[in-house]
Amino acid sequence: MSLPRKPPPPPPPNIPEPPQTEAGRWTFHSQREFPSPPLFEKKLRRYPTGAETGCSIPIDLSHLQPYQ
Repeated sequence: MSLPRKPPPPPPPNIPEPPQTEAGRWTFHSQREFPSPPLFEKKLRRYPTGAETGCSIPIDLSHLQPYQ
């Protein structure tokens, strides 16, 4: 005995784009103007410090004092 399947949900409605400017203060760009994000790769990255986690942007930490 199998349960009846539910019908698929309806497609989402088309959401209108916001106006290009808001009182001349802000400019809103369409999502279509931006490039698609890079594909996800499940792999470890190596950073300049040799670590597998962290940040690839060099950060100046010379102003920090050692913990006492």
